[in-house]
Amino acid sequence: MPSSSPALSDPASPAGRPFGQTHEVTNQVEPLVGYDAFAFDHALAAAFWREGAQWHAEALSRDGMALTQPDVVALADLANQHEPELATHNPRGERIDALEFHPAWHELLRRLRHEGLHALPFEPSARAGAMARAAPATTFTDSLETMCRSNCCGLMPCLRQMRCTAETDTSPSSAASL
Repeated sequence: MPSSSPALSDPASPAGRPFGQTHEVTNQVEPLVGYDAFAFDHALAAAFWREGAQWHAEALSRDGMALTQPDVVALADLANQHEPELATHNPRGERIDALEFHPAWHELLRRLRHEGLHALPFEPSARAGAMARAAPATTFTDSLETMCRSNCCGLMPCLRQMRCTAETDTSPSSAASL
């Protein structure tokens, strides 16, 4: 008479599951993917319309859907798991002070640049360019919990002012104040 082990014949036992799975998890929601992250943020959408950035609404809705696709969410997870690393010296001992980012950071930011989001505040013909950039940046940050750690938008007006001042006044006192 062949012996039948309950562990081998019972599909509910650990032996009937894939390796490492001990039980079926039933109290967790499915991952939130495949929705328009911009449209679901009612406060952001209201501010977007109020500030006159309607001309960018179609692109923002498209980006809101793209940000919540499973492959993008997976990239954001990788970027969040691997913080940027500071390399202070090269193998010869020379000071380099370079930040090394995980490739997922580069891919996420490449996608944002591809859509032109990085340049919207400086687009001269774009009405409400700052809001048109702030909305997708906020959507990107809220949806993926990832954001580039530097933001040069606030720096650009200062650099422009410095350039204008330097071009018109080259006195030593003016240069020292820069």
